[in-house]
Amino acid sequence: MKPIGRLEEEWMLTLVRSKIEGTYCLYGIHFHGIEKRINIQAINLLLRNVSSYPFISLLRKPTSLCWEDLYALNVCRVIEDNDIDLIHAHFAHPEGLVGLLVKRRARKPLVVTVHGHDILVDSSIRYGVRLSKRFDSLIHKVLNSAALL
Repeated sequence: MKPIGRLEEEWMLTLVRSKIEGTYCLYGIHFHGIEKRINIQAINLLLRNVSSYPFISLLRKPTSLCWEDLYALNVCRVIEDNDIDLIHAHFAHPEGLVGLLVKRRARKPLVVTVHGHDILVDSSIRYGVRLSKRFDSLIHKVLNSAALL
């Protein structure tokens, strides 16, 4: 495999997307989609992760909680199958939260790249997911748990 950018070592770039799609490789990047259905493993992971969520953030739709843990379960599978060393999440939510759930299970460092909407707030124009206290508490937890921002 050719080095990516100016890295002197060989790296394999693997992406897990939140879309329901298969696994494929394009331009040397390995893409993995998530499974379509909620399964018992995702529900078990959710029950184990309940203590990881700030209390107020649990007051969201149960389907959102299940989807985050299903996404995390798929990311864990890709990490185990491909011997991944680092979790890099773009956006603090939902990817950063999924990264945090995976970090605890896979014991891998988490890097979060934030882009604006996930951390910035302007209440005069209702901009930013942190306007909701439920998401604000989640994002604080993710950012405080990341090895690098």
